[in-house]
Amino acid sequence: MVLANESIREAVVDGKQTIEESKKAISDLTVENKSIKDELDTIKKDLFLEKKLNGLDEKKCNFVRKTFKDKDLAFIEENFDYTVTMFDKKAQESLDILKEEAVKECKTKDAEVKVVEEKSEQPKSHVHGYAQELANMRL
Repeated sequence: MVLANESIREAVVDGKQTIEESKKAISDLTVENKSIKDELDTIKKDLFLEKKLNGLDEKKCNFVRKTFKDKDLAFIEENFDYTVTMFDKKAQESLDILKEEAVKECKTKDAEVKVVEEKSEQPKSHVHGYAQELANMRL
C-alpha cells in the first residue's frame, strides 16, 4: 500500500511538473505569437501606405505617415482618401492666403511707369553697333 501511495505521489508530482512546463511553453508561445502578429500588422500597414503614397510628393507622404503613425490598418484604409483630400485642401488654402498677401503687399501695383521712346534717323547694322561698342570701350 505504501508502494502504491509512493507511486501515486510520484505520478502526481510528475504530472504537476509537466503541467507547469506546458503552462510556461504556452506563455512563451503566446508572447511570440503576439509579437509576430504585431510585426505582420506593421508590415501590412507599411505596404498599404507604400502602395497608396507611390507618386505623391514628399510633404504629403510625410504628413500621411505622421497622421497614421500609431493607427491600425483598418483605420488607415477607412480614412486614407479623406486625409489626403484634407491635406490638399489645407495646402490650397495656404497658397491662396499667400497669394492674397502677396497681392496686398505688392509695391509695383501702383507704380508709375514712364515709357521712353527712341527714334533713329538711320538704320543701324550689326557691324555698326559692334564697332560703336568697341569705340565706347576704348574711352
